Amino acid sequence: MNKRAAFRNAMEVVQHLGDETPPWEAFLQSSRTLLGADAAAFLMFDGAQNLDELRHSDIDSSAAREYLEHFSKDDAIAQSSRTSPAGKWWDSVELASAPDAQRLPFYADFMPRHRLGQVIALILLAQPGRQMAVSFHRTSARANAIEEFSQGNVRVFTECLLRAVGARVAHAEMRIGAVEAALASINEAAFLTNRTGELVHCSMVAYKLLGEAQMLTRSQRALSHPCPQIIQGLLQAITLVLSSNRPRQYCVPLSWGEGVRFDITIAPQNLRMANESLLLVRARKTSAFDVPGVAELGTFFGLSVAESRVLLLLIEGRSPKEVAIANNVAERTVRNQVVALMRKMSCTRLSELVRLGSLLR
Repeated sequence: MNKRAAFRNAMEVVQHLGDETPPWEAFLQSSRTLLGADAAAFLMFDGAQNLDELRHSDIDSSAAREYLEHFSKDDAIAQSSRTSPAGKWWDSVELASAPDAQRLPFYADFMPRHRLGQVIALILLAQPGRQMAVSFHRTSARANAIEEFSQGNVRVFTECLLRAVGARVAHAEMRIGAVEAALASINEAAFLTNRTGELVHCSMVAYKLLGEAQMLTRSQRALSHPCPQIIQGLLQAITLVLSSNRPRQYCVPLSWGEGVRFDITIAPQNLRMANESLLLVRARKTSAFDVPGVAELGTFFGLSVAESRVLLLLIEGRSPKEVAIANNVAERTVRNQVVALMRKMSCTRLSELVRLGSLLR
């Protein structure tokens, strides 16, 4: 493929990075061809430099496996670029000139064993808890690679690529903003987190709620709690959501009878960049003292006003005798009403009746 066709093909693929499912494989192939690289990789890391996503084009499967299992933590470029802004190029040849660099496992073991002469990487996204990059690999190193990639069609392509990534991020922020606004109107909140509990996106409403629940680190960049069992339970719930692809709930205590309930689910594709471990969490206060209204109970279960009042008092924790006193009727009357309620609501025990009635809390 000639250079003009390679440029046209790469630019066409970039236009689709805003699609719900971006064509990252086609992107790697077309960009590798344009830049004259032997292989390419798409990578995402969390804030602790844990590899969260790896896609590659023309990289040996054993090299990809070893990188995924061991060497991602030793990646010299990933380590050096942790605080790098988006749009910056990094070159393994330039980094290798640092003192003792050649002793690092990435240079001393990984690169020579897999015949990697040079790795040049572009940071595509730099956010708290999330970094995204694309890297291009050559079997033979070239001097001034960054200068080479900073001019001509490659520069035009790079600028277009960064705009496309920025647009995808902006659209995702608009979507999560709409979710936050809707939830805030009913005194609820939402935030995005990764598998380790780092906050990728968090509104002021969510920060306030998390602060009340003592669920933030000092830096306010990650979830935490003074009680190790509580934060461990939340992180375990997050892990189960990721492994099962099924939503889960988790509740954290605020005070006696009150807490914050977290509804945890994998973030939809239009909030993610690729297949990174991103979770959408809905947070709301819950209280044992919140009870449904008489009219709501009557409509939902098809009850009379008198029956709804009896059920409401039972949900509040009162005994049939206490219900009779509150309604100024005989206890036998209340017990007959309870029998009628159990029949209408298909319950065989008083505890079942209360649990079913509590559904509307």
